[in-house]
Amino acid sequence: CPYHDRRALEVVKAIIREVKPDVLDILGDYLELESLSRHPKSRPDTAKLSAEYYAGNLLLDELQEAHQGRKARLLEGNHENRASRYEAEWGQLDGMLSVPVALYLLPKGEYHRETSTLRGIEWVPLRMQPFVVGNTALLHGVFESQYHAYMTAMHLGPRTGGRYLYSGHMHGFQSFVSP
Repeated sequence: CPYHDRRALEVVKAIIREVKPDVLDILGDYLELESLSRHPKSRPDTAKLSAEYYAGNLLLDELQEAHQGRKARLLEGNHENRASRYEAEWGQLDGMLSVPVALYLLPKGEYHRETSTLRGIEWVPLRMQPFVVGNTALLHGVFESQYHAYMTAMHLGPRTGGRYLYSGHMHGFQSFVSP
């Protein structure tokens, strides 16, 4: 977000409405945060942090509406971590760019007002990943290769003790079943 595919989003929302999962897990890189990226800007006229946070909140409204207020969890990905890295570099900004504050401390529709109402989404920072729930481990992901799923499963699977391992960060679908 904000450069997401609207058609794909509509499919995701339809699946959420039909399946009605107990928990909606978003495995990171929810926000682009191109405005804080060290990479050359692909959309320099629109890469504004406030606009990215605003679009992220609007999209969360849609996802939470489809999910009907059930539990949701967002894992920090490398794109959300851009805000933390930027703050670390510029100490005087300490806490001002916080993704959890920008997205989760705001109630629906009130994105320009000060408030302490929580959105109700659990934030899982990179340092707490893999995040283990029962026999499932969730993480954003650390490997970048054609063998991403294999590398993640082989290196982190045994460490988590989980039977299932779900990883984001992939730029295409991959799966691996360990022997």
